[in-house]
Amino acid sequence: MQVNRKNIIIKWIFMAFLILMFLAFVIPIPMNRVYDAIEIKLDDPSYFVQCQVKIQGRYHWNLFSDDMFDGQIVISDYRLTNEKLSKVYLSDDGWPLEYTYLSEKDVNGRPNRYTFFLGRLYSRPWFHKMAIIVFSKNPLNKDGGGKISGNWGDWNEDDGYCIVPLATSREEAIDILLKIGIISGNP
Repeated sequence: MQVNRKNIIIKWIFMAFLILMFLAFVIPIPMNRVYDAIEIKLDDPSYFVQCQVKIQGRYHWNLFSDDMFDGQIVISDYRLTNEKLSKVYLSDDGWPLEYTYLSEKDVNGRPNRYTFFLGRLYSRPWFHKMAIIVFSKNPLNKDGGGKISGNWGDWNEDDGYCIVPLATSREEAIDILLKIGIISGNP
């Protein structure tokens, strides 16, 4: 009788665990985080800008594919990051940060949609060890709110801009970029 009761209890615990795991993968998890970060330029040791990265939205934890985030990733000093952000997948290859905003009106009175690409987000699941590579012409246009249309530039390991949350010095930022695999050597 005692063994039968233990088996029943184990079965119920196992069933409860399976239900909780199923719900964890189906129900998005609310996320609201603010990270102190620094922006560096890999070829310029004197370029050091403190900023904040605010993450607010819903995190979708996936078992068989990359995790997905649906919400806002706002970087201080980049005005257009306050606009609507497309869904972001946390993959090893990075994911483009694509913002869509409305501006002006067409001949029929409908607002025109424009797209702004800040750069690419590289992150481990749950935004651990995160870095954002910023396309080269975006930091030059911070005060103007970013490029309205045209080329945002590109990024390369020699002279690229990077925003690194949880880093307080250039050396810490370089170390995080090395660990994530964004850069291969010490610039």
